[in-house]
Amino acid sequence: MAVQVTANPTSLAWSNYTQTDNQPTDDDGNNVDAFTKFAFDIPVIRTHWVTQKVGFDRSKTGKLVSFNMDGAYTIRITPSGLKVWKKIQQTAALLSHEQLHFDIGVIAGQELVKDLAALSAPTMAELGKAFNAAVDLHFKTRSKAVNVQYDADTSHGAIAQKQKLWKDAMTACLNGTSTTIMGLPF
Repeated sequence: MAVQVTANPTSLAWSNYTQTDNQPTDDDGNNVDAFTKFAFDIPVIRTHWVTQKVGFDRSKTGKLVSFNMDGAYTIRITPSGLKVWKKIQQTAALLSHEQLHFDIGVIAGQELVKDLAALSAPTMAELGKAFNAAVDLHFKTRSKAVNVQYDADTSHGAIAQKQKLWKDAMTACLNGTSTTIMGLPF
């Protein structure tokens, strides 16, 4: 596949964050010391018509439209709305915790690429609907569920042993040796 997912920057730094006088809140309204979100940019990926065998007897053929994944496309993941509370110490441990929140976006993008390669539909409109559903599934539904579980399991990074388990699981995902993180699918 020629579709890539890149993060820019690959590693977050405290300089990426805006310091706030008030304690930031996460998407669920909980007060947190730092808050990390990601944005994604998906290029227009060309489509093509393919002829496929249809039906159980495989004697009929039909045309379906699918994404042409052979082009050079890059899905970009960037930080968005990064905030850190001025009253807390900006430690390496907290930044490492926040990095994993950002990396969730990278994994969501990688899993989206796999889904796009498998998508096909009888019309462009139906392919567009399937594309939007796949984007929502990975970048909204699943990434939010993973983020919420991550913070719950690690108590926002305060439980060092759980933080290490999550970091190891994320490393496996980023290296392509796992398609789930802590048992949660992307």
